[in-house]
Order: sequence, then C-alpha cells, then structure tokens
Amino acid sequence: MNRHYTKRVLESGILREWEDGASRVALNTQFRGGNTLTDMSIYVDDEKRGQGLARLLVQRILFECDKEGFQPAHVYIDTDCSDGFWDHVGFVPNPLYESPRDGMEYGYEKRVCWERLRQFAKC
Repeated sequence: MNRHYTKRVLESGILREWEDGASRVALNTQFRGGNTLTDMSIYVDDEKRGQGLARLLVQRILFECDKEGFQPAHVYIDTDCSDGFWDHVGFVPNPLYESPRDGMEYGYEKRVCWERLRQFAKC
C-alpha cells in the first residue's frame, strides 16, 4: 500500500494531505486579506469504515503539522453529510456560519478547536 504525505503550496494557500490509496485526510489552509482559515476533509473507502482508520489519518496529519509547527486555532468543515462522524470527532456548529460580515468562516457549517482534534486523535 502506497502511503504518503504531501504539502502543496497553492495560489491561495497550502494543501496538506495524507493518503494510503483507500483513505485520505486533507487540511486546506486558505489565506485571504490577512485572514487564515483551515478546512478539513476525510475519506475512507466504504469497506474500510468502522475500523478506526479516520483516527489514524488524523493522527498522521497532526504529526506532520507538529513537525511544521502548524497549529491553527480552529479547523472547519463545509458541509456535514457524515451521519454523525464530525460530531464524534468534536466538531460543533460554527457560530459564524450565516454571518458574511464576520470574515472567512462564513459558510462553513461546523468547526473544531485544534486541541479537541488532538483529543479525538489521542495524541
């Protein structure tokens, strides 16, 4: 199984990914107007779900972020269609979800603080 971490600098930010062929976690950090926002996505193949792979993926991406000294205050998700997975991780409703005047966090349905993400990952 091919496992690897990539960090790509994009025009508007940085994309960090850990994948192994059957699963993937990504942190996409966007920079706009002096503001920074990091959103997250996780994918695990259907037949591999329920085996703790998402926790391992989060552990691995946090390990890579620790090596870089990257620790955002919050991580966001755009849409929650996960059958409760994001709630299990610790994501809560984003209070700025419907407040476009309050910055980049507008439109992101849920968020989690970095330390709560670490608690989920048990690291």
